Amino acid sequence: MNIGSTHAITGKFETEALSVVCLQTAPISAQTMDDVQKNTDTICDFMDKAVGGFPGVDLIVTIECGLQGFGPDVLTDNVLLDWDSPQIKQLQNKCRELDVWGVFDPIFKDVDGHKNCNTAIIINNEGEI
Repeated sequence: MNIGSTHAITGKFETEALSVVCLQTAPISAQTMDDVQKNTDTICDFMDKAVGGFPGVDLIVTIECGLQGFGPDVLTDNVLLDWDSPQIKQLQNKCRELDVWGVFDPIFKDVDGHKNCNTAIIINNEGEI
């Protein structure tokens, strides 16, 4: 949490604020896992820039379908992720490295019997989902 101060009519008071950065990327419509990896690398690069540009940021929120893009091919098995995918591990490591929480939106394969699940996940600053 960022602790800042502001001035009121009657003097100074302290306030706590949650600092949030929203990342707007233009993901590749993934047709291969290489495309998914490129999108993941872009998100991690933007996370580095966000933390550098906004020191003390607490939470980074990414766009829907940021890992696989928006094309029809993202629903094919060759670009779907699971909980142990290298890209998910990379995001966990990046949150831990930067000491930030992150919200990401991978499309997982076979989550609780539902194929092709568009899923929002939160990763804390210790890299835990």
